[in-house]
Amino acid sequence: MSPITHFLASWVVADTVLENDRDKMLVALAGILPDLDSLGVVCDFLSPALGGPETQLYADYHHFLFHGFPGILVLAGVLAWRAVEKKKVFLWAFLVAHIHSLCDFVGSRGPTDTIEDLWPIYYWGPFTREFGNFLWTDQWKLNGWQNVSFTIALLIWVFYAAWKYDRSPFRPISPKVHGEFVKALRNRFGTPE
Repeated sequence: MSPITHFLASWVVADTVLENDRDKMLVALAGILPDLDSLGVVCDFLSPALGGPETQLYADYHHFLFHGFPGILVLAGVLAWRAVEKKKVFLWAFLVAHIHSLCDFVGSRGPTDTIEDLWPIYYWGPFTREFGNFLWTDQWKLNGWQNVSFTIALLIWVFYAAWKYDRSPFRPISPKVHGEFVKALRNRFGTPE
């Protein structure tokens, strides 16, 4: 799934279960940080462009370093270390990062219907590729209607929570932007009762 969908899904969970805005953002980050293992794509692009050898870091390491139990454990620990409510953030970050992997398991297929466009999840990566691998041959395409519909549903919820409850992903980052966002929604749809 797209990073935007991952972020929205993790924000909805964090906003529902936590009170502190900083902790909410840390848990929301747990929903996108597993994709750190996709940064090899930058080297894959730049190396040949700068005259270096072709690399396949993205293909070799995406879904291998941070999409399984060991990587998720590390991410949750680092995020909890920065949290106010450390135990809650650890638990929810651990769960949300697993939701990220589940979403990728279900909806990260490439543009074709070939087996090469499927992305497995290596649950025990980066220690092994030999066992604990999950692959679903009916994965949704990244731009498939299922992923688009899921993203729209998440956006509707985020907009509703901002309008009704004065909560949005903007508040921890920029209270001013959050205030303008909520104000715009309430000007358009009225003030909630």
